Amino acid sequence: MDFLSGNEAIVRGAINAGVKFFAGYPITPASTIMEKWVEKTQENKKLFFLQSEDEIAAIHHIIGSVLAGVPAFTATSGPGFSLMQEGLGLAFTYGAPIVVVNVMRSGPSTGKPTRAGQGEILSSKFGTHGDIMPFVIYPTSVEECYHYTVKAFEIAWKHRIPVIVLSDAYLASLKENGRWLMDNGWNKNRIFSTISYQSLTISHFTGLTDRIKNSGKIEEIKRISSNDYRFFNLWGNEKSDTLLIGLGSIARALRAFENEYQIFAPIRIWPFLTEDIIKIAKNKKRIVVVEMNEGQYLGEVERTLKRKIEFVDWKEETINLGKLKFLISN
Repeated sequence: MDFLSGNEAIVRGAINAGVKFFAGYPITPASTIMEKWVEKTQENKKLFFLQSEDEIAAIHHIIGSVLAGVPAFTATSGPGFSLMQEGLGLAFTYGAPIVVVNVMRSGPSTGKPTRAGQGEILSSKFGTHGDIMPFVIYPTSVEECYHYTVKAFEIAWKHRIPVIVLSDAYLASLKENGRWLMDNGWNKNRIFSTISYQSLTISHFTGLTDRIKNSGKIEEIKRISSNDYRFFNLWGNEKSDTLLIGLGSIARALRAFENEYQIFAPIRIWPFLTEDIIKIAKNKKRIVVVEMNEGQYLGEVERTLKRKIEFVDWKEETINLGKLKFLISN
């Protein structure tokens, strides 16, 4: 089995989930998702691709696709994600089960396209208009990029909601052995084997005026978030009095310290894992949040736990474990 990057794993996950259509506009570091999808369309004539004129068009192209019953997704990075926000609000109002992948990079605006960042943690929740409740997933490894892409489509189509999958530049280009594709059976047991995508047609989206008030959809997301899809990793020394919290590739780096600390890596970013983090943090003297931003997830942790949380703002171009350990320890 070849080594796969995080972006390649996302494409494999989408195909294995039965997705048929990708529309997008090139932007680093998300572009290889589009490139790999194009390669797959040459191998499989049942897969389709459209390079949209911009990111605004891309998200509306995939909304149109799912309205016709054809599962679809798009991928972008920071500036493009900003342009897609209005479409996300529309998708929520329609109950359109699209999946949007946002591979975060250092920003703002054009940013540094080859350098990782985590600048859209908050905008993935608050970026769009309307009273909505987004469902956001952020894997921590190449294997999880595959697995949670599949889960994203399952959740989107089962509950008729848009789902956002976050990644970052480090995770996008990171390569791991893809042996798990076969070992875990995901390649054989397609999660949608009992679901007919074509059963969802334009008739499911009639009565739009009744959907403008989204309280029912928001309550549904709250319900499934309380009972299902409580995705997170908990690694390391459970006897440690220090809890490290990190997202995406930062969480993966923190695993280097799992003999000394306990590490909480939320996968479901929004809705927030309130009950789980309260339980995990209960007996910890120190809690340290590590992010590649100014503390976007930190604020929600502090609000939930109602205590002062230590913070490491990692903005180096590469992840130096020695320096990271020093900052955590001091």
